[in-house]
Amino acid sequence: MKFNQLIVVLLSCVFAVASFTGCQTTVGSGGIRCGHQHWLKDDIQYYPAGPEFLKKNQVQTLEHYKASHQAENKPSSTDSQ
Repeated sequence: MKFNQLIVVLLSCVFAVASFTGCQTTVGSGGIRCGHQHWLKDDIQYYPAGPEFLKKNQVQTLEHYKASHQAENKPSSTDSQ
């Protein structure tokens, strides 16, 4: 009887420890681990794809700047006469 009680206590302890540690399964080859027990019920954090080239505005501003300065510095045909 004592041996059966010991097995029940040990199995209960193992179950308790396993349930408190959460999901420890490695998912895929990336080594991703589940954060906690309820990871399947969490909200999905979705970030929509942005532009591939992150400095688009800076390039457009520089091109506009260069074009405006080239137009200012270009000699007109009336200046040479």
